[in-house]
Amino acid sequence: MHNRLVVGAVLLAAGAASRMGHRPKGLLELGGVPLIRRHLVALSGAGVDEVVVVLGHHAGQMRPLVESFPVTVVENPQPDVDQNASLRRGLAALSAKLDAVVIALVDQPLIGAADVQELIGSYKKRPEGTEVVQPSVDGQPGNPVIFSAAVRDAILEGEARLGCRQWQQANPHRVYRWPTGNSRYRIDVDTEDDIEELARRTGHRLRWPVVSREFSVSDMHCAQCERAVVGAIRRLDPLAQVEVDLAAQRLRVASGVDARVILDALLDEGFVAQPAP
Repeated sequence: MHNRLVVGAVLLAAGAASRMGHRPKGLLELGGVPLIRRHLVALSGAGVDEVVVVLGHHAGQMRPLVESFPVTVVENPQPDVDQNASLRRGLAALSAKLDAVVIALVDQPLIGAADVQELIGSYKKRPEGTEVVQPSVDGQPGNPVIFSAAVRDAILEGEARLGCRQWQQANPHRVYRWPTGNSRYRIDVDTEDDIEELARRTGHRLRWPVVSREFSVSDMHCAQCERAVVGAIRRLDPLAQVEVDLAAQRLRVASGVDARVILDALLDEGFVAQPAP
């Protein structure tokens, strides 16, 4: 009878999301649930024993979403300096009792508990002598990956630049490229175009959380101006709720669109706008 595999996970959510307008991808919602919470539910549902979440950029916005989960949260104060620094901080925060570690990425919107379970199952059945299992979809590498506690220790004991990718490059014979037809391992979102492509290909629509904001807008004096302002915002977000106060030259917008994008759209229409005090 085999002993039960004790599995930990590191969920990486420290990036700046520069190609997403510097909005944290973990806040994107699928079915009304932020991606960072969906990942934590998936890891828990797959039977993962211990989870560390690594935050960096946008930590103030992300931390409240994970505080209700039984996880360890660590922050990387300089996530842009070294891509492997967040990984190493997460691995160091895991306990020593683990047999294997899953490395999950917050920008993979469709990964669920069944996908994590399938990955763990492939690790249990991996070829003898291999230490890392990475999904391979049509010959292309996917995520999450899973590796042994020995690999975790080797990464932490190695030089600062050493991460999972570098370890694999140095030890290709100890890596199992697990063939699978599960395309969810290959899907991530880095740009707004990726969000649209995901919806087109799969029918799954990611949305930014709706936030109410107020703006002061100069030169907004007539009904024609009001229509122009509302039209500019609705082109960005057809579901936006817009309230206009012509007398005070203010508007309130409830939308998932970033405030800076709204300001740029109003500027393009010839209005000068700024967040209301």
